[in-house]
Amino acid sequence: MSLQSTRRKVAHLIFFQIAVIQQLWGVSARYTKLMLFYQRNHIINLFKEGEQPKKKRPKILAAVAHITSVEEAKGQDGATQKIERLRHTIDGLLTSFAHCDLSIVVQTLPNRHITAYLPEYQINCIQVQESPECDPMFVGFRLQEEFVNKVDEFDWFLFIEDDIILYDAFTLEKLEKFNQLSGYENAILYPNRYEMYQGTKRYIDLIIDTDLAWTNLSGVEIENVKFAEFTNPHAAFYCLSRKQMKQWIKSGRLWKNQVVIVGPLESAVTFCLLEYFSIYKPHPSNLNYFEVRHYDSKYSRLYPDPESPYTLSAIDHQSNKEQQHDSILLKAALPRVTRIAKNAGLIVSLDGGYDSRANRKAIFNRGMVPNIPENRRSRKTPKHGRKPIFGHAIFRERFYTIERAFAWEDKFKRLLMRFERLSKLHYALKTLAYLMIMILLDDHDQSSPFLL
Repeated sequence: MSLQSTRRKVAHLIFFQIAVIQQLWGVSARYTKLMLFYQRNHIINLFKEGEQPKKKRPKILAAVAHITSVEEAKGQDGATQKIERLRHTIDGLLTSFAHCDLSIVVQTLPNRHITAYLPEYQINCIQVQESPECDPMFVGFRLQEEFVNKVDEFDWFLFIEDDIILYDAFTLEKLEKFNQLSGYENAILYPNRYEMYQGTKRYIDLIIDTDLAWTNLSGVEIENVKFAEFTNPHAAFYCLSRKQMKQWIKSGRLWKNQVVIVGPLESAVTFCLLEYFSIYKPHPSNLNYFEVRHYDSKYSRLYPDPESPYTLSAIDHQSNKEQQHDSILLKAALPRVTRIAKNAGLIVSLDGGYDSRANRKAIFNRGMVPNIPENRRSRKTPKHGRKPIFGHAIFRERFYTIERAFAWEDKFKRLLMRFERLSKLHYALKTLAYLMIMILLDDHDQSSPFLL
């Protein structure tokens, strides 16, 4: 036996033992992790924390201003939307304050509400108060009197309109922190109000105010969260502590039942409070710190400004535009196609995805003839009258030119699935691929296995 063969056997024996040790180590490591996982609950129970003392549950009086027309109150069919939004409002309150003692009062007028059509569990959770002598537009002021009468019975007093949805279990914690650390005794915090419209989140109170501004003079920053006074403080929502409520009562409430700005509803929920309080909202740099949803899209439809800095979207619409179907980009591409063609009368053969009157007209206006098959899926009813120009023989030529060229390109695996992040690198590889295709077309006949 040669020395080289002996060395090879010794090396194989050493690496074999290393491989066995590695496998045994991996198996033991997996087994150990599995055993430790099975002991997890035993460890937690062994060192579990003692029972926490029950924390006092804050008492909240939530008042909902709710008015419908007489016709809507007569039947469930005519008030589907009103029922849905009131249901969401009450569900939001029940969800956000499940850890509190919550009392919900719905302030309304006789024969002007749809509370009877709510789910049974919600009917059992609310108290309906009808005020026949109250003006429908002054229901918000009537609820203020309810707060005044019960100021010693509750810790928090929340006003909300019947189309506002609150989903924030930390509402009270945020308000307490702001009240304690803002540095202003008469400062109160309002949420930003938003609507969902066409997949975007729109902070409507900031969008509809064309002269929107906020002051830096009295701005507040608490734990890296900024707050400011806005020119439009309205939110259709407020929540006052018992201390704040008593301070407001002590001030005399000189603006009660007074239409200060806009209308009675807005004055009751926002502007009459400016008599004593300074209203703050989360700064535009942290809009979503404290927010409520307006269950409608009427303001978004009235002010459709998708480029507003207060319109947020999780989708990059600019990148989506780059992924549009080619038919949308046809009009923009036609001038370049015309320059390449140079002479009129050419036939532009396209597939059924381009079948539309606008596309055909655009091609005709460029002095060319469209050859596009009819796409029946794009029509609900059959098209009557004269059929558009279409030549089957010319259309079949696409498969011997365009589609076959794409098939040749797909032979290059680097182009079949794009790996390059930079467009210039991908374009360079495409150029190289088509150079190779042209060389093969020049050197070989079209029966080459590469070109099949």
